[in-house]
Amino acid sequence: MDQRADVNGCHALLSVYTSNQRLFRLARDSALVLDLELQRHTQVDTLYPGSRDMRGVVLLDLVFAPPGARASVIDRLAGSPYAAPVIAHVQHVTPPIVVRLMQAGAYDVVSAQLGGMALQNSLMNALAEEDRRYPQRCLIREARLRFARLSPREREVIEGVINGKLNKQIAAELEVSENTVEVHRAHALRKLGTRSPIEVARALVLCELDAGGASPLEPAAKVH
Repeated sequence: MDQRADVNGCHALLSVYTSNQRLFRLARDSALVLDLELQRHTQVDTLYPGSRDMRGVVLLDLVFAPPGARASVIDRLAGSPYAAPVIAHVQHVTPPIVVRLMQAGAYDVVSAQLGGMALQNSLMNALAEEDRRYPQRCLIREARLRFARLSPREREVIEGVINGKLNKQIAAELEVSENTVEVHRAHALRKLGTRSPIEVARALVLCELDAGGASPLEPAAKVH
């Protein structure tokens, strides 16, 4: 049976955060068997580089992390625009640990006693999940990039449009002419790659659901 981890025809990336040589060797061996590109990281913040455009999975070593900090680390990774399935590696796997870490966003939790075959199985399952998530994540990423291109005034106009306001109502609130609102609206729709407010609303909701309710129209919204 061919165990290469091609996802829709593309090789995937295994990002490993660990200082444990045994775990890294297991990850390296699994990457060879599954035909994964392997990257080792010494800082959690580098696990998702800004240019990430590959499917992948993260192996996160939490053996030496303070118990109270484990869930917050996973939660931070899971909230990234580049979020890929995270396999958490801990010293001992117990039901409370599994519940806590999976609720925080981990895809799987494995113990320090795991063998190579167990890690390969976990990676294959995580990559299958990544195959399911990846297309939508690409759509969300592209939508965020497009919203980030809007000027402050275009954001205000689009927010009014999304809220069902007429051009003359938006113009009155912003103290500009209707013609100015129409120009900003047209520019915004073109930047967003949409033809109607309904398409904008769909893209907006998709981004908000992915970001836990945070609107990409907020001035502080950025794509890292």
